[in-house]
Amino acid sequence: MTRGIRCLGMAVGMALSLSAGCGPGPIEPPPPPPTPLVAVAPSTLRLGLSESVQLHVTVAAALAGDPVAWSSSNPAVAAVTPAGMVRATGIGFAEIKATVRSEVGKAVVTVGQAPCPIILRCPGT
Repeated sequence: MTRGIRCLGMAVGMALSLSAGCGPGPIEPPPPPPTPLVAVAPSTLRLGLSESVQLHVTVAAALAGDPVAWSSSNPAVAAVTPAGMVRATGIGFAEIKATVRSEVGKAVVTVGQAPCPIILRCPGT
């Protein structure tokens, strides 16, 4: 009798597992994330003290021609000019924002010690 119960249990289990995949149709993948209206490149960067880098902004067609306002969350670490040039002014982290109308693109800046220069001295100099 135990063999019959075991077989019945296996049959019920298989039926449940097969029915779990049944439904109204195939599962649709989620839609891709929306394209940002304002994007800053590069979006992350590491700088040494006093180093500079030019950020670039890409805006959606709906915002094309509108002015870009640049700002830094921490100018003591990374200052940004109205043209998007970032200069490392202190050690730490800062977020640089490019704002067009109410849309914002961001870049994260990490500033560390600038590497020490290597000075080679030739014998006899």
